[in-house]
Amino acid sequence: MAFKFNSFLFVTLSIVVVASTFSYVSARVPNTLALSPSVDDWQPIKDLKDPKVIDIANFAIKAYNDKTEGSDLKLKKVLKGKFQVVATGITYRLLISTTDEDFADEDIAVVFENCKDNVRKLISFLSLRNN
Repeated sequence: MAFKFNSFLFVTLSIVVVASTFSYVSARVPNTLALSPSVDDWQPIKDLKDPKVIDIANFAIKAYNDKTEGSDLKLKKVLKGKFQVVATGITYRLLISTTDEDFADEDIAVVFENCKDNVRKLISFLSLRNN
């Protein structure tokens, strides 16, 4: 009898932990993003002018500029965006339009944001030279 009760308790606690984790991550997703029916699916960003999305794009550009000697990219516009909710945070994939002196570029930036401690990390930055 004790074994069955402990199993039931374990299953119940597991469900509570998973549900609270999902609720925590879901609460951190900006309103302009549409939550996916399942975690790990890429979903489109509805409002590309949302301050959160612009902030993510500016973070990616600053991180790229800091890493790349002589780079001074500036954000013109977010052209497209997708996001993916994962267990520990949100990954953003943005197509952005940038300028660097006389050159106009389109770049793809991938940024991970850890929802627990609000730490962002630039995963990749790919420049698609238009000139």
